[in-house]
Amino acid sequence: MFKVKCLGVMVCVAFLLLTGVAMAAQSSQNVQLGNVSGIPVEKWVGNIFTVLPLPQPDQGEVYSFTLVNSAPNNIVDESGKVRADWLAGKKLEVQSVKFLANNASIDDCQVVFRETTSGVILTAQAISGQVPHLVLSDDLTNARKYFMGKTVFSKPLAISAYQTTPHAITVTVDEPLRVVDVVPGVTASEPIWLVVTTPDNVKCFIPIAFSNTNTYWGFWTQGNPWSAVIAEKNPLDAADGNKNVRAEIASGSIALGMSPDQVRVAWGEPQFIGAGATSAEQMWFYPGKLLKFNASGLYSIEDR
Repeated sequence: MFKVKCLGVMVCVAFLLLTGVAMAAQSSQNVQLGNVSGIPVEKWVGNIFTVLPLPQPDQGEVYSFTLVNSAPNNIVDESGKVRADWLAGKKLEVQSVKFLANNASIDDCQVVFRETTSGVILTAQAISGQVPHLVLSDDLTNARKYFMGKTVFSKPLAISAYQTTPHAITVTVDEPLRVVDVVPGVTASEPIWLVVTTPDNVKCFIPIAFSNTNTYWGFWTQGNPWSAVIAEKNPLDAADGNKNVRAEIASGSIALGMSPDQVRVAWGEPQFIGAGATSAEQMWFYPGKLLKFNASGLYSIEDR
């Protein structure tokens, strides 16, 4: 039976992020929204974003914002740049978005923000629809409303301990994890952390995105963006008693013959779904992979 490990997909995603191949894969006019909530960058005006904390400020990590107007001395450092400790957690309202027609990528644009309390004006460049270190404030609010108190299941079999010396906690795909807090993360691609407790009362966190807003165009999905990382029902229930399918799902793998629902449980939502050669066929696109389904289930797994 032909298998493909979920780890391979994650490696492929990381590779694409590093090389920027997918970042320029689509223009804003060609994004297929499907049933996903998400605000394209050209429609950001009037929306409010929260500045995420820097992941490693003591190792040279800096914000990409530039100060436009004059500002009180207490928010800039000796070089005139906005102080990171002042900017973290601030609310920024989008004032304007201007596409950079002369740039190599038509998706790159300049975004002007106003800090909602001080009125300080900042600007930053969006590359293929994403500005680093930001989360849509409504996403953070809605994620708290949606996930607080829920039980979720982690698809990665190792998640990070929370508020302690960094180390991995091993879990199983059917281990219930209760969401006890929802906090800002540190990356724009997964800007929200679900703080969860294991059955042994160990506190961990799972990074997610709540919508496609501020995501590179090439990585917009047609389903819930968090579905590749967490399940809201026990994933092994989708095996329908089939021991082989149960083993595949438990290891984060897919195999020929699996149903669309079983693949969705194992790998999450595809980036998009296309029609096949016949009315009974579908093509599911994941980063680096093309899956083909017919009435009998998954019949082809191809590299792309």
